[in-house]
Amino acid sequence: MYGTVARLRFDPANADSVVTNIMATPEDVDGFVRGEILLSDTPGEAWLIAIFRDKESYVANADSPAQNERYTQFRSFLSEDPEWHDGEIVSSR
Repeated sequence: MYGTVARLRFDPANADSVVTNIMATPEDVDGFVRGEILLSDTPGEAWLIAIFRDKESYVANADSPAQNERYTQFRSFLSEDPEWHDGEIVSSR
């Protein structure tokens, strides 16, 4: 499996919009396994976790026009660009 962890920063008043927008990601994205959101105890901060079947499906999604459109809408709720950390998932329970 392959995925990303992203640190998100936003106006705390936008927390509901950030979560709602992330959860609107279509379930039928090829290779998408699951996503999680951790709302930090720090106001205005969240961590996004997106898991894909493999790196190829992750990269194909990241490069797709549909994902770019979703990202552009999602980015409008953030106060700065996300801090992305991509990599192979080697363990899960």
